[in-house]
Amino acid sequence: AASSAAAAETSGTWGDNLSWEFHADAGKLTISGTGEMKSARNALEYPWSVHLEAVKTLVIAEGITSVGSNAFAYYSALESVMLPSTLTTIEAYAFYQIPAPHIDLPMGLTFIDFSAFSRSGLQSITLPASLTYLGEYAFMECAQLKTVNIPNGVGNLNSGCFKGCAS
Repeated sequence: AASSAAAAETSGTWGDNLSWEFHADAGKLTISGTGEMKSARNALEYPWSVHLEAVKTLVIAEGITSVGSNAFAYYSALESVMLPSTLTTIEAYAFYQIPAPHIDLPMGLTFIDFSAFSRSGLQSITLPASLTYLGEYAFMECAQLKTVNIPNGVGNLNSGCFKGCAS
């Protein structure tokens, strides 16, 4: 009998504006389209979630402006995340508990919501100067997080943003 992952869809659409494609041989998930990524109540509602234990590399293509709530939460093999320059918003729990050690946040990013990167494997992060809102517990309990660069002009850092981090 084939495993559910082997029989699972490897491409499709999400909402009216996004498409996705998973390449199992490389462990690469690419999300393409324009505009906002529709949010879901939990990670399993996204159609690409059938691959959540196999995705090693995530590419969110140029044109996409937001990462939806819970979109990549619990992706246990996710080591590399590439975000587009068009990204302005990262919703709650979007990258919750992923192992990626580093993510380049684009310069146009303005909003990171509640617990977006909590319990992730991040070791360092540079917040873009464009950031106007950093939600509560955004980077909470990132045990390996030792370096945080916050440029002048970053506004509205909410309580507990870095609670429980290494340094």
